[in-house]
Amino acid sequence: MPNIETALLSIMTEYFSVRDEAAALRQHLEVLRVDMGFAVSEFYNPRRNPVHQQQVAAYAKLRGRLSDLLAEAERLVRAAAGLMKGEGDSAPEEAKSEVSNG
Repeated sequence: MPNIETALLSIMTEYFSVRDEAAALRQHLEVLRVDMGFAVSEFYNPRRNPVHQQQVAAYAKLRGRLSDLLAEAERLVRAAAGLMKGEGDSAPEEAKSEVSNG
């Protein structure tokens, strides 16, 4: 297994970069939406707003990437902790018990 700290650092560095990019694009889209007088549901619907369809799709793609990166980080941490899905369901309770008894 590669060094978990290095792998996690890489994932989270990309996450923060994508998050900042998504936030900037969202801010830009919101300025456009307000200037155009569109309702949120109307503006972000690509069929109702074909002029900005590519930017809205890019924002949705960035949000998907954020979700993927967090899932990747979670898998990495769980694997490193030996908590593969279904195997470590009692671990949080054990950790709580140790904290309250400590």
